Amino acid sequence: MHHTPDQIFEELRTLAAELALLEPDAPQRIPLEARREELRQEARAVSDAGRGSDDLQRELEHLRERIAELDAERVEVPAWQQTLTAGGRLSLIDPVADAARINEAIDRATAHDRAAIVARIAHLEEVLGR
Repeated sequence: MHHTPDQIFEELRTLAAELALLEPDAPQRIPLEARREELRQEARAVSDAGRGSDDLQRELEHLRERIAELDAERVEVPAWQQTLTAGGRLSLIDPVADAARINEAIDRATAHDRAAIVARIAHLEEVLGR
């Protein structure tokens, strides 16, 4: 069943009020949170249906750029530095191990954003028929 934006908004407000009354670990939260996510997805679909393909394409390109920006934050150790420091030669530190630790921290910090962006990209590609 498809709802109007007003119906979706009203149900989301009701769910938010109900969730606010529950303890964080209350088992009653599970179906309410699941319903909230269903409504959010429906709201995105309703919103996307009213947008032109050019607008959706611009959003898709922006999200792809955002993923590229997240990837650019990662530390890449140049091949020459890897070669010079392999086996502990010419260095007291291991730049590859240091880069790996930094990249793991970056991945942890951006995991939620990345997952949301990747999901939105997949949705937009589906809507645009790609």
